[in-house]
Amino acid sequence: MLIWAARLVGLALAAFLGLMALDAPFGPGLLIHLLPCFVVLLLVVIGWRRRVLGGWLFLAAGVAATLFFHTHRHPTSFLMISGPFFLTGLLLLLGRRR
Repeated sequence: MLIWAARLVGLALAAFLGLMALDAPFGPGLLIHLLPCFVVLLLVVIGWRRRVLGGWLFLAAGVAATLFFHTHRHPTSFLMISGPFFLTGLLLLLGRRR
């Protein structure tokens, strides 16, 4: 059950990032804006196949997002931006036994 929750949170995060990328005009600018969506989808695929590795990669992405976007300054921005990465990583690591 935890694995499916992790997959759904990861896919929802990728869908959200893809939706936010649609503000760019079509062409090379759109592909640049879709790059974070593709990275998250890659992490979801890795987590689907290898749960422990995917969990650690999602946690590392959460740390990177926290440092890059400075979300540690405000709890709301931390929960909205970095939180889904940490949640997905923790769910993958906790569900690895099943």
